[in-house]
Amino acid sequence: MRVTYNLNDKKTERLGLEMDSYQVLAYGAFDDNSSIFLIANDNLNIIQPDESVLEIIDNDLSAYVQKRELNNGQDFFVHKSLLNYVTGFDNYRRITSNSFYCQSKISNFFLNNNYPIPEGYRNTVLNVNYKMNLIEGFLMFGNSYINNKNKSDYQEEIYFFVKDTFDTIVDEEFKTDKTIKQFEITEYKLLLRNFIGKYLYDQEENESRSVEICNTLFELIDSIFINKVDSIYIIYTYFDEVFAIGYENKYYCLNKIGSD
Repeated sequence: MRVTYNLNDKKTERLGLEMDSYQVLAYGAFDDNSSIFLIANDNLNIIQPDESVLEIIDNDLSAYVQKRELNNGQDFFVHKSLLNYVTGFDNYRRITSNSFYCQSKISNFFLNNNYPIPEGYRNTVLNVNYKMNLIEGFLMFGNSYINNKNKSDYQEEIYFFVKDTFDTIVDEEFKTDKTIKQFEITEYKLLLRNFIGKYLYDQEENESRSVEICNTLFELIDSIFINKVDSIYIIYTYFDEVFAIGYENKYYCLNKIGSD
């Protein structure tokens, strides 16, 4: 299904629509009187335009699959080529939030389907260095939060770094007295969330806030991995605990350091 829009309607200017037509990524029932249409605008934000500004110019529905769970049980059809990229979301509104995390997770859909990629998108969503800077900036706050939470002379901090080989990590960063455990890739997300929560989660005084803090750090790190990770390890030393993620010939490490 493809749609065009009313060129004379000023709403389309605000939506960032300048091409002649757009593929419908998903469609469904909003209520008894109106429908949902999701498209990607020229900045690759997934948007839900008012259906009154749209005109269907291709009504071929053969490539869509019913996914009512994304629309609170109501009819909702997703294009087959998008399905692999939205399995981690529980509601279509999460997709249209266009959070940095969601944009990263869906980016391969646009790359694999020959969408024009804007420069701003390449410089942010597809830029690992940009994401590394976001993580480092967040951890400046996160480390203060950890030590305010601990309220003791024992200091803990978390760092994030990347190395080209696993041997570089274990031989140069941690030369002696280390234990290395490798885990199944299927456990990656759960283990990373648990690792983050172990140091950032504050159950006693600030539980609701710390849930958000932990989730933000997880999503910043996980946004790097738009393809599947290759391996995961945890490295233990006397002061350190390192969560190492092998991905596309590099190792991305979240390192907890403690000191007396």
